[in-house]
Amino acid sequence: MIQEAIITAERQWLGRTYDYCRSCFAGLYLPSHDETHHLRVWHYARQLIPLLPAKGILFNAAEVEGVLLASLLHDTGMAETFSPAHGAAGRRLAERFFSSCPVPPHLTEEILDAIEKHDDKAYREQATPATPGGRILLLLSVADDLDAFGYTGVFRYYEIYSLRGISVAQDSEKILRNLDHRFEHMLPYLPEEEGLLNRHRQRYRITRAFFEDLGGRRQEEALQVLRFLDEKVLQPRHRPEDLQAAETSAPENPYLHRFITEMIKELNPER
Repeated sequence: MIQEAIITAERQWLGRTYDYCRSCFAGLYLPSHDETHHLRVWHYARQLIPLLPAKGILFNAAEVEGVLLASLLHDTGMAETFSPAHGAAGRRLAERFFSSCPVPPHLTEEILDAIEKHDDKAYREQATPATPGGRILLLLSVADDLDAFGYTGVFRYYEIYSLRGISVAQDSEKILRNLDHRFEHMLPYLPEEEGLLNRHRQRYRITRAFFEDLGGRRQEEALQVLRFLDEKVLQPRHRPEDLQAAETSAPENPYLHRFITEMIKELNPER
């Protein structure tokens, strides 16, 4: 039943919503938050929906549709502002998209509220699985946070903090607290089925270990990674998934080589 709802929602909305999301970022280089991020967030949510009944959280077809649309539109506001308060801009862009659709989604207001509030910690932490809007916001928040983990998560932190004029090296302790908060918030909603909890715990630990290194004894090795990302990806405006591990000079930089190799694997799971 729930798989049918997922397939139906994807057939109706996935292609055109992804295309609209991509159009929002046309001409803007922001690989940490562009349409590829949005698609990953939907894939995380898609994994969780059939497993959450074990946690007492059930989604009907309209809510599945809502989670898909919120996932694919939640950070479109970043095309207009890099501010943490980009939810209002995302809501406007989503409203524009829905107004162009022959038939709007069933839970339009709940979807718009989730997009606007997804990065507001005061609202996120009050999200409750007792209402349709609460379930949409809750799952969007968890799926969005999951994309902050792993080697890819390090890249995403680095790009957006740089754009906001924040040094990740100087703010590594703040990032560690942010990571811990994200993981603690999602922990009650990560089922143990299919190894999901352990897999995402490991991804969280990977990101955490890097920022511990950045603020600790392995700072220079971690800084080499950031310099590489800056010189090979951000400055020339390349896609991180197009990197080649051979560029890292493995014998001289084993830490860097491992990081880039693993990040490429994460971003190109079928390569």
